[in-house]
Amino acid sequence: MVKLPMSTKLNSNYAITKHKAELEVWRAKEEGIQVGIVNPGIILGYGDGHSSSNQIYQIAKKNLPFYPTGSNGFVGVEDVASLLIFIAENQLWDKRFICVSENLTYKHIFHLLSQEMGTKMPEKPLKKSWLSLLVTIASLSAVTSTAYRDWE
Repeated sequence: MVKLPMSTKLNSNYAITKHKAELEVWRAKEEGIQVGIVNPGIILGYGDGHSSSNQIYQIAKKNLPFYPTGSNGFVGVEDVASLLIFIAENQLWDKRFICVSENLTYKHIFHLLSQEMGTKMPEKPLKKSWLSLLVTIASLSAVTSTAYRDWE
């Protein structure tokens, strides 16, 4: 296994904290706690549509002309829940499970969502550099609006 330093361009804050959390789980195992690790892909399903991976629904509703390039693994929330129950019922401790239903391009997933929601399908690929800029702007916007709301 290749060991990368924690602070590189290849690691996001999310990846670093996820890795550290997993190390804590394995530490708990060493202390005698039964553990299992599930690494799901992007979980789609129930929710308010505003948190975590379900934001993809809100983006699809906006009729934006762009879709992100690339692909990812997707899985339904009910499939993740079923796997967790299966692991517990069968006492499959001390193992890691990857939980992905399908690997799909973002273009394909946005087209599927647009069809389901009756919205216009995005036509233009959004380059990674533009996506990074938009995420940064959106993050700053969220921080400033939260700070303003808390200040009022």
